[in-house]
Amino acid sequence: MLVPPYSSANSQTDLLANATFSTFAPYVKLFVEHIYPIMPVFDRNKLVSDLEFRVDDPEPLSLEETAMFSALSAAVILQLNLTMEGEGTEPRGSQETALGPSVPEETQTRIMVGGQAAASFISKSLSIRQQSDFIETPTVNWILTSFFIFSYYGHLERHTSAWYYLREAISLSLELKLHIEEPFRRKDPGESQRRKRIFWLLFVTERGYAVQRRRAVTLQPSISLPLIFDSEDPCLLYGFVNLINLFKFVDSKFSYIWGDDNKLSADGQPVGDSEALSSWLVSFQENISRVSVPLSESIETQRVDIMVTREWLHMVAWQMTVRLGLLKACDETKKNTFLHLKYPFLPAKDLVTVISGTQIKSLESHGIGMVSFDYAEK
Repeated sequence: MLVPPYSSANSQTDLLANATFSTFAPYVKLFVEHIYPIMPVFDRNKLVSDLEFRVDDPEPLSLEETAMFSALSAAVILQLNLTMEGEGTEPRGSQETALGPSVPEETQTRIMVGGQAAASFISKSLSIRQQSDFIETPTVNWILTSFFIFSYYGHLERHTSAWYYLREAISLSLELKLHIEEPFRRKDPGESQRRKRIFWLLFVTERGYAVQRRRAVTLQPSISLPLIFDSEDPCLLYGFVNLINLFKFVDSKFSYIWGDDNKLSADGQPVGDSEALSSWLVSFQENISRVSVPLSESIETQRVDIMVTREWLHMVAWQMTVRLGLLKACDETKKNTFLHLKYPFLPAKDLVTVISGTQIKSLESHGIGMVSFDYAEK
């Protein structure tokens, strides 16, 4: 049984002073079990090996690794809602079950949860960044550090800060040329595939967050997709690639029209070529409807991620239909139901079906989007 998690700010600061891998092992394990299916940015086999053999290593981590794992831990705490419900109690979701028996007991007694713990982790990460020249010498770990800081602020709904760190992660990825195919041919195949997964995660995240916050996008689908059948987990990569394909339809035109108030209809009348716009929106809706969803029970988190995102995009496109003055009365067309006044009932019904049959942990693992997606209005 786990002892009560730390809540003292001094204890948290002391624990992070000379952090070893064991400091972060519980959060890394939670990441692997619950979040990795939608964020496959590591070599999973290496992480699992580290959890087995590296927890007893007394050697302090490098500053770069400490910054990255600190940011990861903060993001995991908030994303999985690891909060104390009272003194001496375990975090919601049962830490003992979530962490599993493979984490050494001495590591389990060092678990910190709650907003204060997450803030301590993020403070440590930000402090290390100030001591490092990561902008001039970017690495994959620094990209992930910025990404996990984005995730942390996104869960706090501090969206200006979140967007800043997401764009920072993207900028670092561009410096490392993750958006160019040629450099991948000169690297180890495993590392090349990992870097591709990082690029495409940034692509998906930027597109989704840009739609939520009405921002411009930077990344374009400029490299090949990660390999599926030659990967360590083809089933997982199949789902990840389908999520990428879903967001490929959220192209520059979609982002431009959705974010430009000058394209709105002030009086309910169509703006521009109504026939062309209607056809384009119907095509968008049909395309995202065709994106496959993985059926394996072993990756419920990923399946929910794709299905919820797809229904959300259906609703965004329908809201765009309203904003452009293209809405049709239900008896005007039987074919293009996407333009109907009552269309929102369909994705709402599908969403209820998805959520009602899903474990709470899988819903929490979905991330910022599950909290931020608005199915009523935008």
